[in-house]
Amino acid sequence: MLMVSRPSDEGSILLWVVGCAAVGLLVAVATTQIVVSMHQHRTLQFATDAAILAAANELQLATFKVTGVISDIDVGRTSALAAATRSLQGESFTVKIEEFSVTDRLVTLRTSRTIDSPFGWGATASTRIYADSSVSVIRMP
Repeated sequence: MLMVSRPSDEGSILLWVVGCAAVGLLVAVATTQIVVSMHQHRTLQFATDAAILAAANELQLATFKVTGVISDIDVGRTSALAAATRSLQGESFTVKIEEFSVTDRLVTLRTSRTIDSPFGWGATASTRIYADSSVSVIRMP
């Protein structure tokens, strides 16, 4: 009987395993980036929510209970912004107040922070994320 030489399959399984491992590693890296970004955004949102509540409480205690009109009271606005700033300074990361507004019905706060990629690749190594929060201010008896 004549034996026909077939090409060997040796090494093809190794290439298959290495290829699958490389794809799995890329998926793991992308997933890690997404989870880290989501966690940092959630942390910023919690800090923004706490700051807006501190600001609203300062308004209610300082001026709103007395007059019921806060849109024309700069002192109340200033003390509310100071309360929000104090609240944000207690965080373990740097938060920038992008916008703070007070009307006779609503207190609004927009904050941002810069986050770094956990792997620090290229021009996208850092990005700015934002969080918005608002609270309705009603007259408390």
